[in-house]
Amino acid sequence: MLMSAIGTFIPVFKGGSNLPSIIVAIIFCWALTFLVNNGVESASFVNTIGTFCKVVPLIMFVIICIVSFKGGMFTADFWGRVANNLSKGTTTGGLWPQMKGTLMTLIWVFIGVEGASVMGSRAKSLNEAQQATMLGFVLLLVFYMMISILPYGSLTRAQLASAAQPALGNDLKMIVGDWGMMIINIGLIISTIVSWLSWTMLPAETMLLIAEDGAAPKFWGKLNSKKAPTNALFTTAILQTIFLFSLLFTDKAYEFCYTLASSAILFLYLFVGLYQMKFSREHKE
Repeated sequence: MLMSAIGTFIPVFKGGSNLPSIIVAIIFCWALTFLVNNGVESASFVNTIGTFCKVVPLIMFVIICIVSFKGGMFTADFWGRVANNLSKGTTTGGLWPQMKGTLMTLIWVFIGVEGASVMGSRAKSLNEAQQATMLGFVLLLVFYMMISILPYGSLTRAQLASAAQPALGNDLKMIVGDWGMMIINIGLIISTIVSWLSWTMLPAETMLLIAEDGAAPKFWGKLNSKKAPTNALFTTAILQTIFLFSLLFTDKAYEFCYTLASSAILFLYLFVGLYQMKFSREHKE
């Protein structure tokens, strides 16, 4: 996604899966790894900038979609389409196959919402981590709903389906022109680079906590002078590099990985929930 957005301005990266794109992505990966290795707290400050650059374009997209919203387009043959989906379905299948087809993606986009809890040991208080988790979930849900539904009032289904990646920028291009796409893509580039910090910190922090609990090699639990889990960071960076190289040989690598991750996380959520129930029962106040 990052390299696809950069490809809007630098054609050599267009598509995001060619060799130049992979090389630059790997450079970003290791640069961010070294940044986080220099101190998680300093990296968190940079992450705040990325959040701002991410939210502002999304708000702009929502506002433009609301302004250009056409009720007639959104409701055109609404009940006919509903009835069709519930009976014989469309070219994408009936209602249930469509729901199953999007289930893994839906789970995938919400993975990480528990990130504040993972980093909770570094927060000033656990209460802040709890509030951040709930606030993040609610905001994420609201944004996803708006950017998924509102475009149907400005563009046809065929137009939305034909939008190239990154889709949000190309949707806005069809609504307001090139300037809208440029703003979205610039925000996407900045926010993705900075958000990559979170994606670098979270797996390393998880490995650190597992090592501290004795469920993983102590090698992963080693901290440097900046209190960053160096060995865990470099392990995840190596794995990311291998994954990025795999994109040169198959276009299904990303789909396979997010499906695998989405399936695996369900078991983790289940056992976390069961343990919380057990813990709450044993520690009644």
